[in-house]
Amino acid sequence: MVDHTGQYVSYYPPDEEVDRDSSDTEPGDTQHGNQSDTEDSYFPRNVFGDIVHRAAELRIDPTATEQISQLAEQYANEHNIALDRFDEDTLRELSEHIDFAIAYLHEATADADWSVDEIRVEADLTGGEIQGYIDHLSCDGSLYHIIDYKTNNVDSIEELELEAKKYRWQMRAYAVALHQIDPTNRVQATLLFTELDESITMEWTPAELDSLTETLSSEIRQRLN
Repeated sequence: MVDHTGQYVSYYPPDEEVDRDSSDTEPGDTQHGNQSDTEDSYFPRNVFGDIVHRAAELRIDPTATEQISQLAEQYANEHNIALDRFDEDTLRELSEHIDFAIAYLHEATADADWSVDEIRVEADLTGGEIQGYIDHLSCDGSLYHIIDYKTNNVDSIEELELEAKKYRWQMRAYAVALHQIDPTNRVQATLLFTELDESITMEWTPAELDSLTETLSSEIRQRLN
């Protein structure tokens, strides 16, 4: 978040605070089971998430393993990761995540008036502004649809629902930012959990977004004062 002095500050509402070591970090994710990124026996989850995001943006064919491998090698080099940490199991898992993400995109945006990947939005609130990048945004008539990829290594629907709560504030902030662009549109936000091929969707009316804007502004003022 950016306050009105132009300074970047971190903000987590009290009911949204989580253990930073177990939370998702955009654009990728940080966890892989009980392992940490300090270990060198697996491919880091945050980079895994970056690759899924980029492959979905490029609409890479999930069966194009050579292209996915090249993308993985590019990201591994950028993050100084030894290539021997990228194995066949990681490639297969990447392909599965990419397949679900792209299939969902195709279905969700089939009738959209327009759609765009990786778009920057900002919400001007009392006390500061919130900036962020939406993974995918489409518009169909009077409905904005946010799609946000989550590559968290979740094992059950119950765990997925707990993870989804961590991103509620993020989605609300995106929704308010879009509401400020067009106050007449409804906003729908989908958290796309590619590990389980599941999604969680929330939606707000213009009236609800008016109220939500005030709620977020109040939360920020209380936190920063």
